[in-house]
Amino acid sequence: MKSIITILLCLVVVSFAKSQPGCPSPFAKTDETMKRFQIGIGGGLTALKGDRKSANAMGTAGYFNFDYQFVRGLYAGLRMQLGSLKMSPVNYDYRESDARYFGYGAGVLIHPIELINGADNRRRATSMARNLVKDFYIAVDVLNVSSRFNSVYRDLSDYNSYGPIEGNDADGVPIFKNRVTSLMLPSLNIGLAPVLNSRTQTNSSGKKNVIRLVLNAQFNFANNDELDGYTPYDQNMNRISEENDRYNFYSLGLRYSF
Repeated sequence: MKSIITILLCLVVVSFAKSQPGCPSPFAKTDETMKRFQIGIGGGLTALKGDRKSANAMGTAGYFNFDYQFVRGLYAGLRMQLGSLKMSPVNYDYRESDARYFGYGAGVLIHPIELINGADNRRRATSMARNLVKDFYIAVDVLNVSSRFNSVYRDLSDYNSYGPIEGNDADGVPIFKNRVTSLMLPSLNIGLAPVLNSRTQTNSSGKKNVIRLVLNAQFNFANNDELDGYTPYDQNMNRISEENDRYNFYSLGLRYSF
C-alpha cells in the first residue's frame, strides 16, 4: 500500500510540473473552483492491527481537518483525531486492550485531476465515471498519536502478554506503561469527495462555497511496536522482533470549502 501511494504521488508531481507553463494564475478571481480554505469533520470506525495481524475489534473515532489551498487541487493543513483503539481475545490468544487516543499533525491533500488539468470541468462531466474521477483524492499526513490504556490483559507468567516497560517495582516486577506515544509516518488517505450543493453560494470574496460528502480510508503506520499495548518478550526477557503497529480508520464526513 505504501509503495502504491508513493508511485501515485510521483506521477501527480511529474504531471503537475509539466502542466504549469502557460497556465493562468491559480489564484485568479475568475476561477470559480478556487477555494482558499476548507474545513472537514467526520467520524467512523478504527481497526487496530498490531502484533495480531488480523483486526478482531473495532473502535470509533472522529476527526477535524483544516486546509489551505496553494494551487488548484493542492492543499496543506492541520489534522486532529480523537477516538478508541481496541483488540479482543481470539481462540487461545487472550490478549486484549482498550485505549483512548488523541492524534494531531499536518498533511498534504491532492485532487489529482484538478491539479493536472487546472480548472474544474465538472459541468461538462456527464458520466458517473468521470465525476468519480474528479471527486477522487489522496492525502499524506504525519500524525503524533498519544494513547491511554483503559484496560490491557497482562499475565506475568506469559511473556507474550508483556507490553512497553517503564521500570520495575521493589520486588522486580515490571511496571508497564499506561500511556504510549507513536508517530504515524506515514498516514495515507484515499477517498472520494462528491459535491453536495449543486447551487453554490458566493461569499464576500466572490468565491463559491462548496459542501462535499467525504468517504475516506486512512492507513496509519506507526514508528514503533507499542500502539496495541504489547511488545512480546522471550523467556530471557529479550524483545521478540515484531513489525511496527498500525491502524486503519474508515470515516464518513463533510468538507466545507470557502
